[in-house]
Amino acid sequence: MSGKAIDGYIQGATAFLDINANGILDKGEPSDTTDEQGQYDFNLSNEQAECQQYAATVIDVPIGAIDSDYPDNPITEPYQLTYPPSIATTSDSDILAVTPLSTIVWVGIQRDLTAEDKSPTCTALLHNEELRGDIINRVEEQELRVAYRYNITVDELYSDYVETNNEELHLLAQNLVPGLQKSYDETSDISKEGYDYAYVEYFLASPDWPTDAYENSEATTWYRLEFIQSEEGNWEETTWLYSYDLEEQLGLVEYKEAAEQKEEGLIKTNFLAMSRNMFSAPEQGIQKWEPGNENFYCSIANEALQAKDDARGYSVAAFIYNTTSIEDCREQVQNRANELNESVIAKTINNEENTMQESIYRSEQGTVLHPTLFAGKIDSDSLDTLTYYSSDFDTNDLNSAFEVWKSHQDYNTYGDIVQTSKFRSFNKTSLDLNLTSPTKVTEHYADGTNSSYCHVNNVVVDDCEQSYEN
Repeated sequence: MSGKAIDGYIQGATAFLDINANGILDKGEPSDTTDEQGQYDFNLSNEQAECQQYAATVIDVPIGAIDSDYPDNPITEPYQLTYPPSIATTSDSDILAVTPLSTIVWVGIQRDLTAEDKSPTCTALLHNEELRGDIINRVEEQELRVAYRYNITVDELYSDYVETNNEELHLLAQNLVPGLQKSYDETSDISKEGYDYAYVEYFLASPDWPTDAYENSEATTWYRLEFIQSEEGNWEETTWLYSYDLEEQLGLVEYKEAAEQKEEGLIKTNFLAMSRNMFSAPEQGIQKWEPGNENFYCSIANEALQAKDDARGYSVAAFIYNTTSIEDCREQVQNRANELNESVIAKTINNEENTMQESIYRSEQGTVLHPTLFAGKIDSDSLDTLTYYSSDFDTNDLNSAFEVWKSHQDYNTYGDIVQTSKFRSFNKTSLDLNLTSPTKVTEHYADGTNSSYCHVNNVVVDDCEQSYEN
């Protein structure tokens, strides 16, 4: 068994396989001293090799060890690095890179282990199948969330970023450490509170979040997202801005909720979404978002969708651009009913081809094309009158709506691709001007990452926001 100790490369540290999970090099535990490349090698007996997948690798970094990031300044304070056991990471690298990132993963896992057994052993962990399963699921889900958020693979996170001279990944890995630690710990805590599913994710600001928002957003701007879902399928998602040290909650950024009920062939869902205004509109008293701005944009929608593969649905929504709280949002919606928008939904699931297509036709604000449905008289038979609305991704029908959003999901696996998503939109104005909006194609990979491109009539374009003449 081989590996590397990386902060920069750590030379002169003691690496050992911590078979009894006490963080101390005990007699009989395999060990080695790291060389100038941070390399260590263990000679494992058959019994130790069997235990290796359940035991952490610990690096004791003593005073005087050398970090290749600072070769002229020997370590003055001792510390430990840890690579978690293989049951707790999805990385399949042959060489184990022991980094600050891998260390915090193990700190959280060890916290879960010692909650049940103050001195966990390899044998005890081997026989605690439920605990192993919980740990594996939590780590795998967290790694996929990291891959989705930063579009990097788990293997990249645990890779030798010093050898590849990947300074961007090196910096990201260092910056992620405190957030990933709290994400794992708080997800472990919230999962014990009786929800059907729940997690916590601390993540760093990026060009995509928040969109055109906080001008001072940097790699050290933290957000905390909490997601909880009940057995009934109802869920809430809340995102807060946090201080650099992750200790102070600075303000609400976004809140979403959905409540679902099924009745007589229908799935009825009430949605609410509220977020800080992300733009400047001085004429409405709205300024660019910053932590002290308590001004929110919100929307409320009530949707009824047929519970079948070729379904039609109807939704009424309100959009309020100047609210201060969830309660204020609900009150304004009730007082401004004439500003509601109606939408017709056409959704088709093809189980044989493993695909889904959906078209959403939205009318102009205040325009009601289906007064009976708008009045709330909705059942599966009344929605059958909307079958002329098409879910077909390639059609350009408006059916008197003002704008249409179309999506197509292909859930088949093609090599590393596990899902292909297509999205496009158009409206009455663009059709009258004979303009075509690009189709955005996103390929989702098994490792949690994705890549996207846009095209018009199968010709790739650089600007996904621009409409093009036919």
